[in-house]
Amino acid sequence: DVTSQDFAIAIIGGGAGGVLTALHALRLAMAGTRIVMIEPATRLADGVAYATRHAEHLLNVPARRMSAFNDRPDDFVDFLVADDEGTREEIGISYAQRRRYGDYLRARLQQARNDTLAHFEVRHERVTAIEPGAGAWQLTLESGSLLQARGIVLAVGNTPKPLPARGASSRYPRGTVCTGRKTRLCKSAKCDDIRAPCKWCRPSRSPRRSPVRNRLPSASRNPC
Repeated sequence: DVTSQDFAIAIIGGGAGGVLTALHALRLAMAGTRIVMIEPATRLADGVAYATRHAEHLLNVPARRMSAFNDRPDDFVDFLVADDEGTREEIGISYAQRRRYGDYLRARLQQARNDTLAHFEVRHERVTAIEPGAGAWQLTLESGSLLQARGIVLAVGNTPKPLPARGASSRYPRGTVCTGRKTRLCKSAKCDDIRAPCKWCRPSRSPRRSPVRNRLPSASRNPC
């Protein structure tokens, strides 16, 4: 049966960006505020950036600069120290394992859920449609359920783009992600040459010289 539930905030995506959004929303929310996170994966904070299980995959930023909270700048270091992973001085200047940051975000989200007076729930589903309504947005889930939210946060992360049909071959099957010079593939539908990057995907020394104009900037790209 199709059901409808009302929320103040709907966070679409449960990766690092979604979990960070939820953390701060729960800290600021008043008692009774209803917040929902919609994420098909069962494990939160496990997006592209921190899903790795390989210990050699490290953060690009020292641990002392990776706190989720401006008012608690040593919070990530505190988390690692509590797990007896070294001295505070050593950990602060080290580049921690990426998977540990996912652990940190999950732990802090659980702590925020325990401390808040707001209502927070996670729906392990996909959003298939978003429609504007009278004073609220209507979200349709894959199961057919309907949710309403006065505010929506899109925290869907980055999705690799597949190769276009043109230029695909048995060596590089459809669905392979083009990485420019690394695979020496052109990812532009404007070019038939798969032997080398064309002007459409070749790195440019100056942004002004790039032939691709008016691209939308990404506000959720994680530099860490």
